[in-house]
Amino acid sequence: MEEKGPGAAPVGPGIYETSVNIHNAQIVPANSVTFVKKVVLAPREGEEPSPPSRFRRDILKPDFAEHVDCKVIRAMLGPAGGAAFVEGFVVLIVVPTTGFVPTELDVVGVYTVSNREGQSTELEMLPVTPRILTFPLAAGTKLRDEMIAGAAKE
Repeated sequence: MEEKGPGAAPVGPGIYETSVNIHNAQIVPANSVTFVKKVVLAPREGEEPSPPSRFRRDILKPDFAEHVDCKVIRAMLGPAGGAAFVEGFVVLIVVPTTGFVPTELDVVGVYTVSNREGQSTELEMLPVTPRILTFPLAAGTKLRDEMIAGAAKE
């Protein structure tokens, strides 16, 4: 049964698009960055949650960039990505390498919305603040190895 009325839908009527821009800001030629990404759905409170997608592994050369858009997000979710509206998180984790200083990625969320006729487009770009997680050496090494082994290479 479809709910009607204010607050019934997660967003107002329109055409929504999301893109996550990812940039390796390193400039030294040998400093490629390996990272993994996954998608986690955020259902409405009280609804049954879905498991996160599998990790995907990727490598960005210095000063290279890529974006993860709605098509990629939906594909990573598999059947759950076929919903009319998908809300959640794209999670990026830089895989640490031994002997180097931790590397950060520049990440910007780009959000656009248009009315149903494709007019009156609004654009918002939000930089993402990195979060650095630290682990004891043995636990961190095990986690890193598991993420790389379990991640499909793009």
